[in-house]
Amino acid sequence: MSHRLSPTIEHVWVALLLATVVATAGLLPLAPWDFWWHAAVGREIVTTGAIPATDHFSYTATGRPYHYQSWLSEIILYAALAAGGPAGAIWLRVGVLLFICGVLLSLSAEASRGTLRLAAAVTGAGVAGTVTNWAVRPQLLSLPLFAVELALLWRWRGAVTGPRPIATPPPLWPLPLLLALWANLHGAFVLGLGLPGLLWLGELLQQQRLTPPLRRLALWTGLATVAVAFNPRGLGIVGYVWTLLTDAPSQTFIVEWRPPTLATLEGRLFFTALAASAGLFVWQRRAFRISDWLWFGAFAFLASRGIRYVIWFFLLLPPLLALALAAARKSGTGPPQLGTPKGSVVAVNAALISAFALLALLATPPFKAHLPLPPALRGLATSDTP
Repeated sequence: MSHRLSPTIEHVWVALLLATVVATAGLLPLAPWDFWWHAAVGREIVTTGAIPATDHFSYTATGRPYHYQSWLSEIILYAALAAGGPAGAIWLRVGVLLFICGVLLSLSAEASRGTLRLAAAVTGAGVAGTVTNWAVRPQLLSLPLFAVELALLWRWRGAVTGPRPIATPPPLWPLPLLLALWANLHGAFVLGLGLPGLLWLGELLQQQRLTPPLRRLALWTGLATVAVAFNPRGLGIVGYVWTLLTDAPSQTFIVEWRPPTLATLEGRLFFTALAASAGLFVWQRRAFRISDWLWFGAFAFLASRGIRYVIWFFLLLPPLLALALAAARKSGTGPPQLGTPKGSVVAVNAALISAFALLALLATPPFKAHLPLPPALRGLATSDTP
């Protein structure tokens, strides 16, 4: 077997991470909130060829004007449901989470100077913190865009501020395209403007001058801001998001809009991760740039304001953890060399990877119906689904 194709223990760790994500995403049944009515809106858009302008799906506000900002997500949710029923929606979640894991894993591997085992560990830690927010709804389709933009900005920053800046850094032109798409998928597009904005501010403070790369970043961030208007309501989307964020009844009565506390699982995960990562980052502060601190501080503050925002903090965390842990274990110029595994070790590694893949597949529809699972995990939808 070619050395290039020989699976190592590093690949086993990656396979374990991906298999765990697939199995968990496949086992969790569809929750009733936010899926069925969004899919119904998507069905209406597809069948009528128009986005509805009034509320059709609530009891007390039927007929009142309503802004269906996530119309594109609603079409996608309906398409998944129409193609495969509830199983199709679950497979949509599996695919989205696998994609996010791949992006964060790649980014964390770069931040840790190529150590796949460390990258898999920090990616797993970050993804584990998001598991309570894996409901199939428009927000799920917003997550890959966040991961892609984070990777784009991280690599751009490394190219222009690293020890050997390159003449042609990664292009920033995808930013407006991402934001134009994002503004039609979910209201979290505002985070897609916050990421480059905080990066620009941090690097300006770090470098103490407006360099040509920072001018280009400002230009493309400005164009991305304009691109948000490419939606059916144009600039009206800004008012929609502001109304949503300041709606007092939502902040008071909807649990996920309330701040996390130690009484909730999300709160315990967040505050534990916040304390541990903050301590690690302060210890390895020389590895961080001002923009890292701005990202970390802004998303930690955001998560402290509402349970629904905790997921963004955990998605940001893996590359920062990889950067800090790589600095903590730094003893040379690169990752430890494991050498070429022997034939018997290669066989064991390949067997483990195959076993992980098989177990992950068995945990997804339709195979999971034949497993001895507890009733809460056996079905495709939760028992409280009407």
